Amino acid sequence: MNLRKWKKMVVWSFVFFGFFPLAGGVVDAQYPDKPITVIVPWPPGGASDVIPRTLSKPISEELKQPAAIEELMVGLHILLGFETNYKLDRIGQLCKLVRDLSGVQPASNKPVIGEENYTRESGIGVDLVMKNPLAMFATNPQLFGREGKVVLGKKSGKTSITYTLEKLGIKNVSDEAVTEILKEVKAGGTEKRALLSIDEFREIVNRRLK
Repeated sequence: MNLRKWKKMVVWSFVFFGFFPLAGGVVDAQYPDKPITVIVPWPPGGASDVIPRTLSKPISEELKQPAAIEELMVGLHILLGFETNYKLDRIGQLCKLVRDLSGVQPASNKPVIGEENYTRESGIGVDLVMKNPLAMFATNPQLFGREGKVVLGKKSGKTSITYTLEKLGIKNVSDEAVTEILKEVKAGGTEKRALLSIDEFREIVNRRLK
């Protein structure tokens, strides 16, 4: 079996068997020099094991595209109230491991696992991102061991600037200074055609609050 096929087999093993603890030392192992041991903490063939995989085939055939197992598992939990043994709060760890093993980077807006699913750029509703995330997002990020995140770019408002300043421990900034910082953030986001990093924001703050 060549390396490419071996990597695909490992990735699909993770996806189809859901969430499980890995034997000690696996994370430290240098892929692919050492074997990966998988421990499934519930009996094979049980409801938690079978239902998502059973549903994925007919759904894939109907949609004519692969049905993501993690999305089916979340749908069972949220929409149908089905009790499973899946540790959804560990989905981030699992996806990172699969990404590192396969070299495949999922889309940033992919349902359930996308890195930008719980971000808010607009200044409207920033307070709700932390205090009442369901008012802003379709699912609660805490279900997946995550939290809402305020990002900065051309759509940001004063509330976003003030919130991020406070996260950095910078308080009591005048409204005039916040306005100037906001102008530069918007200009930077427009020029970059992307969100600003926290380091880029710090540089702007340092210039404006000298």
